Amino acid sequence: MMTQAPSREHVVLLTRPPVRIARPSEDALRVGAATLLRASMEMVLSTTVVVGIGPDDLDALQDVAGEIAAASDLDVSLRPHVGCCAVRFRRRGQT
Repeated sequence: MMTQAPSREHVVLLTRPPVRIARPSEDALRVGAATLLRASMEMVLSTTVVVGIGPDDLDALQDVAGEIAAASDLDVSLRPHVGCCAVRFRRRGQT
């Protein structure tokens, strides 16, 4: 039986630390949360941001969205779809 030693590219892929979501997606989430916080409570209760994601990005997106929501005192929910994800921020206590 013959086994191959991993090539340099394989070693890099296997040892690379996890990467956060793409900067434009993170920026879009931050803008969405900030927009909600600046809006009148009587007028806007929630906002949804749709971002493009790859098949391995959902965990990182959940982490970033959770961090933004916690820092902004908002609730967050995610609805993943093929190639994108809808991230909904809403004021705490609102349904």
